[in-house]
Amino acid sequence: MPINIEKMKFLFALLVCFSTLTTWSQNRSEKYNILWLSCEDIDPILACYGAEGIQTPNIDRLAKEGIRYENAYSTVGVCAPSRSSIITGVYPVRLGTHNMRTAIHVTYKGIDGETYPSYRNLTGKRGRNIPYYSAVPDAEIKCFTEYLRAAGYYCTNNAKCDYQFYPPFTAWDENSREAEYENAPEDMPFFSVYNFFVTHESRIWAKENDPLLTDPNEVIVPDYYPDIPVISHESILI
Repeated sequence: MPINIEKMKFLFALLVCFSTLTTWSQNRSEKYNILWLSCEDIDPILACYGAEGIQTPNIDRLAKEGIRYENAYSTVGVCAPSRSSIITGVYPVRLGTHNMRTAIHVTYKGIDGETYPSYRNLTGKRGRNIPYYSAVPDAEIKCFTEYLRAAGYYCTNNAKCDYQFYPPFTAWDENSREAEYENAPEDMPFFSVYNFFVTHESRIWAKENDPLLTDPNEVIVPDYYPDIPVISHESILI
């Protein structure tokens, strides 16, 4: 009986596909621990991105041993609206979180701890002319950690949750400055976030008199900044 070459090719393709899917399914059952280190207001003015005159050995090591993204974009050019997009995967304009800032949601206070000062109390203070508010995402929009928890992950956040809306208690197993991945039960993988404030733009003023560790004259200022001394100086502080 003659061999049907086309049929053999088809069966071989099915075998390869089945083998691949089986391997993928087995790998999917392995839940890896995930440690998320978050810093803010930081440009790619880092040695691992080719910047000269600046030494960033710890970040360079992370880049060497992990993945360095070369085409990453922010949905908005300020921290809290960007954070709302990261936690939900939705554009801030769609969420109603694009105004900076809707309220002080930096730390988790519990629903009874949320306060929204009136317009009268805010007038003339810090340039505000609208009252604080919390954006209200649609019911189908979830924090991505809610999906992780449903998949069996123990999720902790230490400790910033400035999402422009009140963070739902379903987003985290722990949400405080005491939240640690070590608290995860032994039989559960963890997803743990640690937020570092040292690069936040507000820290520039606190460090403006600190001695510089890099010569500003050696810093190559990106084209989207004016090449003036104050820019290279502030870039080093951040």
